[in-house]
Amino acid sequence: MANKSNSKLSQVAQEAVDVVRHGESTIPVPVQDLILAMSKHVANLKWAVQLLEGKIELRDNLAETQAKALKEPLTELHSTLQKVAETDWGIRRSDKPIFSGAIEVEVDRVDRILSAVDEWYKVQTDPTFVFEREILERAFLSEVVHKVTLELEKNSNNVNVDVRIPEDLQVTTSVDRLVVAITALLDNAIKFSNNEVVAIDADINEDDELWIEITDKGPGLQGKDPNELWKALSHREGPNTEQNKDGLSIGLYMARIMIESLNGTIELSDLEQGGMCASIYLPQRRSGDID
Repeated sequence: MANKSNSKLSQVAQEAVDVVRHGESTIPVPVQDLILAMSKHVANLKWAVQLLEGKIELRDNLAETQAKALKEPLTELHSTLQKVAETDWGIRRSDKPIFSGAIEVEVDRVDRILSAVDEWYKVQTDPTFVFEREILERAFLSEVVHKVTLELEKNSNNVNVDVRIPEDLQVTTSVDRLVVAITALLDNAIKFSNNEVVAIDADINEDDELWIEITDKGPGLQGKDPNELWKALSHREGPNTEQNKDGLSIGLYMARIMIESLNGTIELSDLEQGGMCASIYLPQRRSGDID
């Protein structure tokens, strides 16, 4: 319908220009100027509509591509969890309830993230919204981290986090995805901290990147290759029956998915004084993203 209207407007504008050109001697100059100005306006409007339609199509295509990239590894993880639940690993009968509970926790976590991705895609492709890129929220990072720590405190009494983030640090990001990543990293740090304080620092570096560091006083990497810790459950060798009901420690895998979906990077390293540091680097993607 819009294309037909644009075509009709363009035709009328061209006819008006032709009238001016052929009747130049009989049409007063002010009327000539008005008609030419209006025809130029219509031509510009038509160009703007075409440009906007192109941007909307590009936006929808990008949203579909990113939603697919987010969901594929999560769907694979969900399927693998279901297969693990149905497999007889030769686990002792007394350990089975613990392992089954761990699987249920992870399945629920993956389900919630998949639902969040579906909701994000729905908003991204809503025809009533017009925007250049995905919806990125402006948020105070200290408030985001406070939300995460409150949620962690609901599930554990051993949450001792020292938040060392400037109160006025505002960033532009997908808050939901960042919450998933920070929750997973803090949860991992707390589990291995032996009730010691876990610290979280953040700021903007000279490359206009948001950096976040989560440090603990746990055992560190213990000589392990950091890349091995990012593996999905499907690449592991059987279940770990020593895990408790809090899950199967696949939070690092999901944290990586979330950060990389925002064009960021995530690294793990040992601290000289002992413990481990998880570092997030997240680019602020547009001018004006940083105060």
